[in-house]
Amino acid sequence: MSWTYSENIHRKETVENLAKRFLELLRAIAAPDAVSMPQLNWTRPPDAEIRSALSHIPEATEYGVEDFYPLSPAQQGILFHALFAPNSGAYCQQFDYRIKGTLNVPAFKHAWQTVIERHQTFRTAFVWDGLAEPVQVVFRRADLPIKEFNLEELEPAAQHDGLNRLLIEDRNAGLALSRPPLMRCALIKVADDEHHFVWTCHHLL
Repeated sequence: MSWTYSENIHRKETVENLAKRFLELLRAIAAPDAVSMPQLNWTRPPDAEIRSALSHIPEATEYGVEDFYPLSPAQQGILFHALFAPNSGAYCQQFDYRIKGTLNVPAFKHAWQTVIERHQTFRTAFVWDGLAEPVQVVFRRADLPIKEFNLEELEPAAQHDGLNRLLIEDRNAGLALSRPPLMRCALIKVADDEHHFVWTCHHLL
């Protein structure tokens, strides 16, 4: 860790004490069984309220609900800002990877769907309408959308422009926070042995 500060505001001793205390707490967290984490003070909403909140979400009927639980404080803040400015895209994360070599597309799609089925996080959505406080809901299943695009017939400059356009359109599309999964993927073919893989997910996850 590196600490920088303004000598016009803080004394050196103050920052040294802060750094020392920070490291002490970090070591305490890292030590096995050294720190007991605070428990969330949360009252489970009545099942009737949960059913009502989920009634307008088709996936709840189609796939069923596995579990639900409260949001962490960080998630509460992110959800508030996401709902306050839904079109800002601030919490919509987009990752673009280049895959070189022959790609078995069906196997690639199957692998990603397996990840969704294995990990609850990727089957989670967020519900707040009609509830005293929002909850995150784990669905029993969620189908990952993977769109395919083919730009291999275009000249390099046109490919570059087309890829940028697809990335911008994807970022602007947003994600429905109450509909799982809060992520989507795209495969963009630019040559027989080269794809761009775009993974978009919400920071709430």
